[in-house]
Amino acid sequence: MRRILFSTLALGIGLAYPAPPAGAQDLREYRFELGVAGTYTSYDDATDLGGAAGGLLRVGYWLPYNFSIEAEGGLARPRTESADVSVSVRSLWGAVLYNLPIGALSRLHFKAGYGVVTYGEGSCPAVSLPGSGPCGSAATAVGGIGARIGVTPTLFIRSEATVTRTLSIRFSNVNFNLGVSLMLGSRTIGDADRDGVDDRADACP
Repeated sequence: MRRILFSTLALGIGLAYPAPPAGAQDLREYRFELGVAGTYTSYDDATDLGGAAGGLLRVGYWLPYNFSIEAEGGLARPRTESADVSVSVRSLWGAVLYNLPIGALSRLHFKAGYGVVTYGEGSCPAVSLPGSGPCGSAATAVGGIGARIGVTPTLFIRSEATVTRTLSIRFSNVNFNLGVSLMLGSRTIGDADRDGVDDRADACP
């Protein structure tokens, strides 16, 4: 089921956000990205946690050759399915993204990273209580696909689907998020022939 949801979202990104005509807007070079998003996470059955909404904050820095790096922090409060107990889930990631232009203002991106997910509040009990949910921190890998759609040259709608894999206990969660990103320090770059290719990389500018 999760594979179907993930594939459907990836396909939907391409269909819902077609590339604008080449040269319709000036090309831009980005530097800093600040973002906020709402999230929904489907937790692995092994956690005994039901799906839950949450939120995240992110900050990124764009590199040459369409790469960027970012840090992201998230918070959600799912409830256990067996005993209906609330569990705090906090995440902190670092990731590398490859951003594929699909027009002057739109980008598809592919994401891979590493972080820590913490389940529960404060210290964990010496003996696990049935129905209380997971407790403690775990190193976690993350990978995903998403899109940024330009509303203005510096304001983007950003959607994303990711899968996180806890490395020690071996379970996976699926996350979907939708929010906005603000690009700071961006500037227009040359595209003299309006073909959507930066003059610096255009064989016939």
